[in-house]
Amino acid sequence: MGQFCIGVVIVTGAQAGQLVGFAAQSFVSLSLQPPLVAVCPGKASASWPRIRDTGYFCGTGWRR
Repeated sequence: MGQFCIGVVIVTGAQAGQLVGFAAQSFVSLSLQPPLVAVCPGKASASWPRIRDTGYFCGTGWRR
């Protein structure tokens, strides 16, 4: 998380074979062990419920 280089991340997921995603500015590290992060989507987001229901997501915007 010390390598996070920008203030916006892209959160992506797939539901029923369809890709879905959104840009999130609210992104924080919760834990290093295990590595956990939190994103804060808007209440009106149409993408987040679709990603949430899968139980998995991927975010990009930092370097490893």
